[in-house]
Amino acid sequence: MSIYLERVTKNYRSGWTLGPLDLAIEEGEIFGFLGPNGAGKTTTGKLLTGLLRPSSGIVRIFGENPVDNIAVKQKIGYVTEDNILYPYLTPAQLIDVIRPYYPSWDDEFVRTSLERFAIPPRQKIATFSAGMRQELEIILALAPRPALLILDDPTSRCDPVRQQQFLSLLLENKDAKQTIFLSSHRLNEVERIADRVGIIKEGKLLAVKSLEEIKTTEKKVRVVFQKEPPENLGALPGVAKVERVRDSFFLTVNENLSGVLEELKKHPLFVLEVIDQNLEQVFFEYFTEGKKRNV
Repeated sequence: MSIYLERVTKNYRSGWTLGPLDLAIEEGEIFGFLGPNGAGKTTTGKLLTGLLRPSSGIVRIFGENPVDNIAVKQKIGYVTEDNILYPYLTPAQLIDVIRPYYPSWDDEFVRTSLERFAIPPRQKIATFSAGMRQELEIILALAPRPALLILDDPTSRCDPVRQQQFLSLLLENKDAKQTIFLSSHRLNEVERIADRVGIIKEGKLLAVKSLEEIKTTEKKVRVVFQKEPPENLGALPGVAKVERVRDSFFLTVNENLSGVLEELKKHPLFVLEVIDQNLEQVFFEYFTEGKKRNV
């Protein structure tokens, strides 16, 4: 088990609370962590790295507490949204500072990656664009060949071309045992590489599902009744939301699709259509006000 969280909370003086979170991520898994700004993604990442202590609950990385644990931290690569680098250094100087802390540091990977992203190793980081700083941080996080890679919006400042280059770099260098915890606002990025996703809102984990589960169970059903529609559409097991557009009713279904269809077929219908949804559509469904969800 790479990541294990049990009833984890983090309380702030403002009154905002993360959790309680329960989550288990297996070795080798790519896990996408989705949520709007302020949902708790960055706080969760800092708890996983040991940069923050939980207010309560258990955090385990490879079976150990990451707080003040050098051996665990040496197994973690971490990319922050804030690009915390030393602007007065060059990449070569920064590498000389970081390298001694990581026994598994890969100099050849760093050299070829700097060339690939056209990052000058002897130019001060202060002169770099935001995108270049982000790319440098990604390279430095990958250089120790970490067993766990924690990425907090790693491509938020990258253009679409460099975003694709990053994803290629990530997948090319991932071995079977490396675990990736990816927080991102770019849902297409997560959908392309993740095995499972977690959706967090206001500090609470709303759902954890595999991409395959989302593709097979998260559906929209469009139905047009020949007569007056039944009054209990929203109460059908598995139906999360019902919307009406003229004569059509759109049912958001997150489980029990066959049961919902069977129930609808009991009524005279003009149209019964099942519509697939992608990750972006499912994500926004979870954040519709007043939405009922079965998780």
